Amino acid sequence: MRPFNPAAVPKPQMGPVLLPRGPLFVEVGAGQGLFAVQFSRAHFDTTLIAIERTQERFARLQQRIINNHCQNVIPIRANAVNWITHYLPARSVDGYFFWYPNPYPKPGQQNKRFHAMPFMGYVLQTLKSGSTITLATNKKFYYAEAKTFMAEVWGMTCLVDRQIMPSELPRTHFEKKYLARGDVCRELQFGI
Repeated sequence: MRPFNPAAVPKPQMGPVLLPRGPLFVEVGAGQGLFAVQFSRAHFDTTLIAIERTQERFARLQQRIINNHCQNVIPIRANAVNWITHYLPARSVDGYFFWYPNPYPKPGQQNKRFHAMPFMGYVLQTLKSGSTITLATNKKFYYAEAKTFMAEVWGMTCLVDRQIMPSELPRTHFEKKYLARGDVCRELQFGI
């Protein structure tokens, strides 16, 4: 794997934000904000940075945050790799959430998967001691590959490995859709 070069990553249009003193979590690919609202209500003393790249989903995310008075959620419209690289310092994050990232299933696309990107090395640098990375997927190959990569390549310990049950409250619109159609969805949480 090639080393990650932060200097080669373009700065995003959306600039830095004032980072809180308390616990800080980051949701990569926040979509329409379903998880952000749930997190805000359950963790009112914790800040969530919700990053979404697409304009349409970001507009829905922003509106949902406003409508639900989520004062502890900071919405960011940017490419997550670019924004995190330039604006999250070392040992500043308590945890990341990667809910149903694009699996890039075609041969030769492994280096586009978050767990297999050199960027993941930078993500690990931003984590505080005792922090976690949580991901969920409905793709069996992605689940197996991510579990192996996070342990063997990045040296993280798997803390949670579970199937998400259809009776659970969905955290994202993708999760809702996948569970409704009968997909097996899995969650992995890794700690350092």
